[in-house]
Amino acid sequence: GKVVVLNTENYSVEYVSHIPAARDELHGLNILSMVALDSLDTPLLVMGLGNGQLYLFSEKDADRNLETCHRVVTVEKNKPVTKVASCTEHLLAASHQIIHVFNSDFDKIYVFDMEDSRAQTHITKMCVVGGSVWVALHNASVVQVCRLKRGSGGNIVSMEIDKRKTVDVVELVKELPLPSVDPGPSFCAYHPSVTQVSSLFDMRITCMVKGENSIFLGLGNGMLIQVDTSTYKIKFVCKRHRGALRVIVPYGSHD
Repeated sequence: GKVVVLNTENYSVEYVSHIPAARDELHGLNILSMVALDSLDTPLLVMGLGNGQLYLFSEKDADRNLETCHRVVTVEKNKPVTKVASCTEHLLAASHQIIHVFNSDFDKIYVFDMEDSRAQTHITKMCVVGGSVWVALHNASVVQVCRLKRGSGGNIVSMEIDKRKTVDVVELVKELPLPSVDPGPSFCAYHPSVTQVSSLFDMRITCMVKGENSIFLGLGNGMLIQVDTSTYKIKFVCKRHRGALRVIVPYGSHD
């Protein structure tokens, strides 16, 4: 439940605060996900917690060092909110294997179940790309692409997994061509140390973030993969770490 706010110019700590309820309660108040909703009339910072709630903070709350909270919304009681994502006038909140859709008033308007056979697996990565949502489960090596359908009022009324667009990391890497000569630098996409897969656990997706016309995937073996969101093929791949990639921050153009 602790939040550290940094100054983006000199990277110094502005202040450290606990979310309001964390002063009285301890169970399930760990912050698991966060997203800024800048497109709303009242911009909000949304935090998904381990107790199944969303904490919404306004700019006024930020001025008070997050000592106050604009609103609290329950997604699903006692089921951790592992991922949140902004989708135009909607907020998507993932709890276990279910995606809950909220409108701009934070009324729940739709619920979609991924229905994965692994009961203990939950959604940990989620990105909105145009009219679809890219979703990956914990320790999975596959990204499911879910199509969004909107009603006449613009609200999301249904979601459906498009199996034709499934991104299987293992299969993508296997399809990489091998060159006749060693291209050289460590950013080479085809060197055996990059493409060799010793186990499926090495290829688990440990982070996923949206870039420009692409999705970046960090893997458990230290590999970084950029996938084109229109062709669902690899645009770029490299490996410069031995440990899992946990965080990716895109910067500038990626084409």
